[in-house]
Amino acid sequence: MKKLMFAVLAIAAITLTGCSKDDEPTSIAGTTWFEVDSERNGRYTFTSDTYCTYNMDSTPNSDGVEAVFQYELNYPNITLYCISTNLYIGLTNILLANQRGTIKGDEMTLYNDSTGDYLGVMKKR
Repeated sequence: MKKLMFAVLAIAAITLTGCSKDDEPTSIAGTTWFEVDSERNGRYTFTSDTYCTYNMDSTPNSDGVEAVFQYELNYPNITLYCISTNLYIGLTNILLANQRGTIKGDEMTLYNDSTGDYLGVMKKR
């Protein structure tokens, strides 16, 4: 009877600990995510728990882009709010669209927050 009781307690302990949310990140600060389905060579670098930068290398047809976003992470959902860029028309700073998406493992899928248009998949490296 003692062996049966021990077995039941061991199974219960394993089952209950298997349901924890320890795999969900509470922070993505210090990570960099690269565009995988684009030739833009864009990357998001999460510099803190609230800010990230987006950089796109310059190409023969365009100058590079740098943008700063403030973000909110409610795993697996993420929302990014553009607060500044290096893009100007005259003296007016041109902002990028706010973005929303989901994180699954080492992939983040992003969409334009206003239009819902697919922006791409980013891969954490």
